[in-house]
Amino acid sequence: MGSFKTLASVYLLLVGLGVPQAAMSQTRQVSGVVETLDGKRLPHVTIRITNVGGTTTSDSGEFAFQALNVAPGQAILLTLENDWVISSPWEGRTFVPMLATDPILVRVAHRGDPRLLADPDVVKNIVVGVTSQLAPLLTSGGGTPQGAAATNDYLASKANDLGLTVEQIKSAIDQWIAGVQGPYQEGLAAFYAGRFQTASQLLRQSIDASEPELSLKYRILASAEMAEGHYPDAESAVRKALALHPEQSESLIILGSVLANEDRFTEATATLESALEIDRRSFDRKSPAIATVLCDLGAAYSMGGRFSDAQSALEDGLAIIDHNDGNLLAVGICLNNLSDVLRREGKYPEAEHAAQRTMSLENLQAAASKLKPTAPLVNLGLIYKDTGRYREALDLLNNAIAIDEKQLEPSHPEVVRELLDRASVYAEENDFASAQQDLEQARSLSEGAGRTDSVEFAMILCGLGQVYDSGSRFSEAQSLLQRALDIAQAKLGPENYRVAIVLRTFGLLYVDEKDFTEAENLLRKALAMDAKFLGPDNPSTAEDHNFLGFYNSSRGFDAAAESEYLLAYTSLLKTKGPTDPEVGQIADSIAIALRKEGKNAEAVQYESLAAKAGAASNNGLPDKTGKP
Repeated sequence: MGSFKTLASVYLLLVGLGVPQAAMSQTRQVSGVVETLDGKRLPHVTIRITNVGGTTTSDSGEFAFQALNVAPGQAILLTLENDWVISSPWEGRTFVPMLATDPILVRVAHRGDPRLLADPDVVKNIVVGVTSQLAPLLTSGGGTPQGAAATNDYLASKANDLGLTVEQIKSAIDQWIAGVQGPYQEGLAAFYAGRFQTASQLLRQSIDASEPELSLKYRILASAEMAEGHYPDAESAVRKALALHPEQSESLIILGSVLANEDRFTEATATLESALEIDRRSFDRKSPAIATVLCDLGAAYSMGGRFSDAQSALEDGLAIIDHNDGNLLAVGICLNNLSDVLRREGKYPEAEHAAQRTMSLENLQAAASKLKPTAPLVNLGLIYKDTGRYREALDLLNNAIAIDEKQLEPSHPEVVRELLDRASVYAEENDFASAQQDLEQARSLSEGAGRTDSVEFAMILCGLGQVYDSGSRFSEAQSLLQRALDIAQAKLGPENYRVAIVLRTFGLLYVDEKDFTEAENLLRKALAMDAKFLGPDNPSTAEDHNFLGFYNSSRGFDAAAESEYLLAYTSLLKTKGPTDPEVGQIADSIAIALRKEGKNAEAVQYESLAAKAGAASNNGLPDKTGKP
């Protein structure tokens, strides 16, 4: 399956600002006053609205932007020159007032002023910023270690922004937690401590339409529910936040992450595209906020099979992060997702380079925090699997599983995904007994956790169907594959590259059962889907041709088999190279078809190519791996 994560607000803070929905753009004035923490007006400083322009405060600290084409309720970002830090509105993020006569009060302090941490609202906003990162990382497979790394990275980033030390911020947070009052603050403190179930209960108690910050509370509640894997509850909470402020990008980002976790990829990408459009209006094009949405959007594109779009979004996000001197966690997450996308596109050298770079970044984080993130191990292992380096793949996946079984709950989705990935390597080696053991464990864990209607569960059933087919347990295999197909089509629609995986495996089962009409129908459907969604040169499309070659060979249609094998060979030669075992096996299959046709001279050529790849004769049989 691979291991995807989302940034999902590594940079964005979930700050409730209590403004209504944005209206239509209009020409108007935006005005306000700038004052220091002790209430003194700040004259003659430049204040800017990103993507709009700047102005200078008057002798009395007042400012006014004239004739702006903005909408009441539209998100804007305020900044000040030199070393001033905006403490309110937090980080300068606010909205155009509903009335032109309503001023914006901007409170500032010099960078490094310890009085910033004496303000409970500043400390609370830092805690809220931490919570905005934890849930998506925990639910996307990162586990507690990635959540802790995100907290450490965020606090270090905030310390740099404020000109303070991490120790000062942590001490202020500890003091704030010791004095929290009421279910809302207690819920934030519980979330910060990783007690998500308690946080959900307290935040629900705090939600009252008559209280302020209602939208913020719904968003944090949604994050807490995500951390518990309660996606319907998370969706319900964040949609309530959006009902209050429909164009708030922070809420849209959370909703996009929830929808992606629910396998609703079309809705997820549309939601994240809306968030990106809003943030591009509000922030500089090279703002870390834009990178956040691009990286999350890239992950959603990939999960939905839009690999070219995913690669573009992830590369754009990485470029912005690098421009801002590169947050290690953000770079690691984007690179990890990019390596998986490149692998699925068959761009193996580039994929391995990205994965190795991710490994080096993750090792830096692990050394600093004594954590062992496993996603890069999994992705590099899958690259090794796809390029025939099975022993190396198993070493990495065994390591990842051993780590996550110690640091995560036994039924955590990441453990299940890793078992599924390792089973696919065993299947490549025709070690179906080991593959079955991993798949049965993954199935049991998913059933125990109630995750039996997911695409991932469909892939588990598909893998078991392949295992049972290899053992001639055709009736059981057919039942499993039909259930897998029903789930995949219900979640993804009738046409999707993962639906094609099930169809391909189903087609091979029918070849073994000698039901050649149905076999050809399913194999050609899989080919059409992969060619449409992945492209004619994608490794999965090449495998479809390989399996159609096997089908034709099984029927004695040697010329047709040769043609399909040649298409597969030519395609995989581009992506995997002449020494890949799978390329060698297909060369051997071509040689067998040619000899059956009496083309012995041509057969010798392909036998030589097969020998160079180290492929022993497979008697015309393909490696029947569904490759979930």
